[in-house]
Amino acid sequence: MSAEGAASAAHRFERLFKETSMKNKRALLCAFAAAGFLASIPTALMAQGAYPSKPIRAIVPFSPGGGTDTLARMVFKELSENLGRPIVIDNKPGAGGAIGWAEVARAPADGYTIGLGASTLPPLGEMYDSLPFDPKTAFEFVAPLATVPNVLVASAALPINNLADLRAYGRKTGPLAYGTPGVGTPQHLAGALFARTAGLELRHVPYRGTSNAMTDVLGDHIPLAFVGLPLALQYASGNRIKLLGVATSKRSVLAPDVPTLAEGGLQGYESNYWWDIIAPKGTPPAVLQKLYDATEAVLKRASTQKTLHDAGYEEMLMPRKDYLELLRQEDRKLTQIIRDNNIKLQGSK
Repeated sequence: MSAEGAASAAHRFERLFKETSMKNKRALLCAFAAAGFLASIPTALMAQGAYPSKPIRAIVPFSPGGGTDTLARMVFKELSENLGRPIVIDNKPGAGGAIGWAEVARAPADGYTIGLGASTLPPLGEMYDSLPFDPKTAFEFVAPLATVPNVLVASAALPINNLADLRAYGRKTGPLAYGTPGVGTPQHLAGALFARTAGLELRHVPYRGTSNAMTDVLGDHIPLAFVGLPLALQYASGNRIKLLGVATSKRSVLAPDVPTLAEGGLQGYESNYWWDIIAPKGTPPAVLQKLYDATEAVLKRASTQKTLHDAGYEEMLMPRKDYLELLRQEDRKLTQIIRDNNIKLQGSK
């Protein structure tokens, strides 16, 4: 029996069992057992009515104390309260997240190991010569969590005021440098997509962290950078930098006065970056749905949204089918950008 068929059978059994009087429950169980029905239902599915019945391990593929870890702890704490079971954070940093994600891929698909994923996970294999898992097929993508909008910033000394000025200036001067936190980062991919869409020749300058890239924009050592919106807003006052536009399809609730790059004339440009919850491939559908529903309930709380906004994140609320379609679209787009620009990271064994 397929997983879907087993899930359906388990749900029918659970409904029938609940509707049966106490005195007839034993007879019902014996009848189903004699027919071999119960044997066709995986143990994990039989236990779903009680899921979760023990602590859940959440693998965070980045170091403790950083912004990503802070987001994970913030959300998983509230998710734990919603589910009524502890969620234990297990940091597994290294190789740009690949070490932690490999741990998730190897875990039992029973709902008791989940992980913090990212929109850049599905195309990750395009950037590595070797990975111990296939990012496109090794996971169930459970629920979106939050996004950090990227924004294109320019040095205050650059003789432009908007995106149209930048495109005209770049076509006259030749290649313009743009800084990012490193090779293969969401900001790097946003910049590569921007160059293609805008028809500009840009030179990527990778830094060790976003702050270092911003420092060089402030010092007019490089003209442009793609950075997270919260960092950019710290320097936007006093004309220290120029905010040319956010990379997302709509304006950010964190800075509703900052236009999108599409509004600035770059029609069709959209570069999304988000964090989400993942689980090992084969995790039962009912478990995935329960995790999605619990996560959605957490993200709908005004208190959660305020906490996220204060930390520079925006909650992502959408039906699960829309989220999965967005994942597929972003994977196709990023895969093409990575291939076109031959973006490679050091292989992971």
